[in-house]
Amino acid sequence: MPTAKTTPYSQMPAPQAIHVPGVGALAPAEVLARAIAAHERGDLETADSLSRRILSRFPNQTESLYLRGIIAHQRGKPASAEKFLRRAIKASPKNPMGHGGLGIIRLAQLKFKDAAALFEHALSIFPEQPHIHNNFGLALAGLGKLDEAASHYDEALRMMPHYEEAWLNLGKLRRDEGRLD
Repeated sequence: MPTAKTTPYSQMPAPQAIHVPGVGALAPAEVLARAIAAHERGDLETADSLSRRILSRFPNQTESLYLRGIIAHQRGKPASAEKFLRRAIKASPKNPMGHGGLGIIRLAQLKFKDAAALFEHALSIFPEQPHIHNNFGLALAGLGKLDEAASHYDEALRMMPHYEEAWLNLGKLRRDEGRLD
């Protein structure tokens, strides 16, 4: 998941405090940062609760819609995930997060052509996103386009040399090609 540090789309509304139980009033950007951090450490309940708080005040806040969509996907609720990700795309069509998130759903559904189109669109908006390159590689590999997949894994690794998932995906692809070197 893109973090607030790697995505230039963290447009939070004017500072209007959001009350967080046990913490107090926080700026919306701080609530979002806490939601992202909770998600990154695997605390889906806290991440979901905080993103819901943001959306109760700012219903079109793209990162919170994306986060709720990804959490729904992780919880095995594809219809709910798709609903949130489509709302994120509608709220901010030029933000790659919604397109990339919906691509993740399509990957899980083994709809590689649809996933590839979504990742390609996300990269046309924001090409410097290693996670999208990695996921695009997965979709292309699913379509049998192994050379193109490898180039996207390589691109992800150029941007983020210690990206373990991209190394793993590239290694699997090379193994499947019989290139054990």
